[in-house]
Amino acid sequence: MGSIASSMSIFRRCIKNFKEVPDVYNYYGELLLDQGNFQEAVEKFDTAIEMEKKTKPMAMNVLPLINKALCLFQQKQDFTEAEKLCQKALI
Repeated sequence: MGSIASSMSIFRRCIKNFKEVPDVYNYYGELLLDQGNFQEAVEKFDTAIEMEKKTKPMAMNVLPLINKALCLFQQKQDFTEAEKLCQKALI
C-alpha cells in the first residue's frame, strides 16, 4: 500500500493526463473526503457530476451524486441536500 501523499500525487497527474474522464475526479474526491478535505472533495464531485451530465445524460454514473451527498452530510450534517442528491441518483 502506498502513502496518502503518493495517492494524491497520482490523482493530480491523472487529472492532467485524463482531463475529460469523470471517474478520475470522482475517485480523487473520495480520497479527499476520506482525508476530511470536504470543500475540495465537493469540487471534485461537482466536476464529475457535470462531466457525467454532458457525456452520458441518459445513463450517467450516479456515484458522484452519492459521494457528494455523503460529503455534505459528513461535513455539515446537511440531511436535506444529501437526500436531494440521493433522490437525483434514483431518477
